[in-house]
Amino acid sequence: MKVLLKYFVYVFVALLIVAGLGTGVYAYFGGFKSIEVEHVKCVGPYIAFKHYKGDYRKSYEAMREVQNFLKTEMKIDDSDMGTGIGVYFDVPGTIDVKDQRSVVGYTLTEEQYERFPANDKGIYKAKLGYTDVVYSEFPYKGKPSFIMAVFKIYPAFQKYLKENSISPNASVEIYDMEGRKIEVYIPVDMSYQSMEKALGA
Repeated sequence: MKVLLKYFVYVFVALLIVAGLGTGVYAYFGGFKSIEVEHVKCVGPYIAFKHYKGDYRKSYEAMREVQNFLKTEMKIDDSDMGTGIGVYFDVPGTIDVKDQRSVVGYTLTEEQYERFPANDKGIYKAKLGYTDVVYSEFPYKGKPSFIMAVFKIYPAFQKYLKENSISPNASVEIYDMEGRKIEVYIPVDMSYQSMEKALGA
């Protein structure tokens, strides 16, 4: 009986340790962070991008192609490279994963935008013309932060849009690795159709 009791004590302690570690990891990656949603003015960026159709979680492959193009064709080194960006047109869960549409790439300076070369690699440039957005951000502490940001920010966005009678739109995510944060925007003054047209989606 004593052996059995000791066994259950060990199991209980082990479960407490696992639960504690799990809670610690969840907290570290922002699981308990409260999300602040703001309606702000901003200037839409210049971007270099590639169209991507399929699972959003795999769009980084196309983003890497854009980065390689900027390095090899435009001779932009890491110190002058912009931030990663993704524009996501379809709400996950409302459409088959293989049909999800997005454009992914990197932000450009105005000078880089002006000298962006025509090419046959399916990489394009655009100026996102929005100036009025719903905005939030999430700390970046590693790859799990991308998943955590989605589960934390988008429900808060949906609630805010509904409460303020703002139409849903494509979402813009900027991955600021230097600033260690993920910025998410929902354009207000640029319609869903205008976003599609500007990016050829």
